[in-house]
Amino acid sequence: MACCCCRGKRCAVVALLLTMNLFEAMNGTLLGLLIPVVAAEFEVSTEVAAWIQLGPSFTSSMLGPSIGMVADTIGRTGTWRVFAGVLMVSLPVCGFAPDIFTLVLARTFGGMSWAGCGPAGFAIMAEGLEASKRGVVSAWQQSIAMLGASTGTALGGILISVMGWRWVFLLAMFPITAVWLLSFCILPKDDDMSRAELRTRMKTFDTKGTILFIVCCGAVMLVINRGNDLGWTSPTVLISLGVALVSAPLLVATERRAAQPILPIALFTADPIAIKCLLLSSGTWTAYMGNFVVLPIFLQMARGFTTAEAGLFLFTRPCGGMLVSSLLSRYMGSEKARLNWVMRVGSLAMTLAFVAMYFLAHVIEDREQLRALVMAVLLLQAGGGNGVSIPAQAVLVARMPASRLASITSIMQMIGGVASMTGSVAMLSAMRAGDRVETEATSYRIVWAACAAISVLVHALTWTMPARAQHGSATEEAEGGEGADGEQDSLLRGSAEDE
Repeated sequence: MACCCCRGKRCAVVALLLTMNLFEAMNGTLLGLLIPVVAAEFEVSTEVAAWIQLGPSFTSSMLGPSIGMVADTIGRTGTWRVFAGVLMVSLPVCGFAPDIFTLVLARTFGGMSWAGCGPAGFAIMAEGLEASKRGVVSAWQQSIAMLGASTGTALGGILISVMGWRWVFLLAMFPITAVWLLSFCILPKDDDMSRAELRTRMKTFDTKGTILFIVCCGAVMLVINRGNDLGWTSPTVLISLGVALVSAPLLVATERRAAQPILPIALFTADPIAIKCLLLSSGTWTAYMGNFVVLPIFLQMARGFTTAEAGLFLFTRPCGGMLVSSLLSRYMGSEKARLNWVMRVGSLAMTLAFVAMYFLAHVIEDREQLRALVMAVLLLQAGGGNGVSIPAQAVLVARMPASRLASITSIMQMIGGVASMTGSVAMLSAMRAGDRVETEATSYRIVWAACAAISVLVHALTWTMPARAQHGSATEEAEGGEGADGEQDSLLRGSAEDE
């Protein structure tokens, strides 16, 4: 009876955390559709309007490692609840934003929820699992995120066309508030600690590393984003480049000396496979999001599709991702799983998708033929992207200590976020460089050529991955072979402590 109660409680925890992932994905995916609409309403360029998507990615990526460290240090449930509340508060501000500055600022603030809820939720759900099973949780989260993305793009385009873009934020406020309130009844409590113990733990917080990391990445983003408009030799761009070049080596030196670094360089450099996982993830997300941000602009500005029609186009991308994520959640639980072959097939599918867009998208004039091409390409891209990123994260979290799960997941999310921002900003700048204009279909070929080249490099790297890398490393074994008991094989069973 106690075992049944324990399993029921675990089911409730998993359901609540995945529900928040669902609503976050639904809300976040719509931002790509909003860029042309918001740019027209506030009379700004698409590069400026794109910061309603880049801003949240920036804060979640820059603060992710620090928030993950806080979650592992003082409590994962409390961290999750705080940042779910941040998202809840930011939504009405976005809905009533009077100008682009307020909207971007509120979205940027709300973006911290991505850094707090995802990694902390992953660590809560993965607690008590053996190393090789942790990747199943990643697949579950990604599958739910894809479900939210598909629902968001299908309904969002219609919602924006019928009711206006502000309702995207206002309607999302109600279910997210309900989930936040339910968390007080369902999520497990963090360990109690005295104020003295809390102060002791927080003394090791890597404040210098956090500041240097934000400064370095912010400078790089500013160079990429503003170089095309201001000129690559303008004082702002040159100063930002100088700041990036100076802060990068300082960041590396600081992290090597820190007691609890937000970027555990030594932990990664001790395992070459971990480095490869980070490279695979960064390359995949650079190409993936570089195309995803540009594609709605191409459809609406170069091909004359409405926002609702573009939303229905993009519906196929998360559908493909959800299908692959669901299949991987089953496959990765098998002892015979060969994730290196999954990554090879996935990277090849992405490459084929971008090559098809490069050669065909600008020459097809018939709307139905273009619709068929884009939907097929999005299925390949989404399936391939998730076929690389999910196994890469599964391998990484399997080879890292259980005590750093939230931190490691935050770092992986940060890598994906930085790569996504870099890809998005770089592709937008490349599309508008020189004599290219947004209304010409040929202006977008450079984007798909760059994405295809990155995908080829990712595919080449997958051939260096061993067959069963997800079955942990000496780091995990040194912790006592966590999860070796058969009672911990299932996500929905209680941990040994619960029993």
